[in-house]
Amino acid sequence: APWVADRRAAADTLAAIGGTAAAAALDRALTRERDESVRAALWSSRARVGSASWLNTALSERSER
Repeated sequence: APWVADRRAAADTLAAIGGTAAAAALDRALTRERDESVRAALWSSRARVGSASWLNTALSERSER
């Protein structure tokens, strides 16, 4: 979505849906998103979905930026 608010809302919706497909979509969005407010929403939503095995990879990718 071109609007920041819509991307934040999508992150929240995916967290509410949960499951592996939502987790994968959030992971993909984290690798592409450049807006910090959306990235914060994505991190929060991803944490709510569960399974922390993604955390080390995500943190590693973030530190490379």
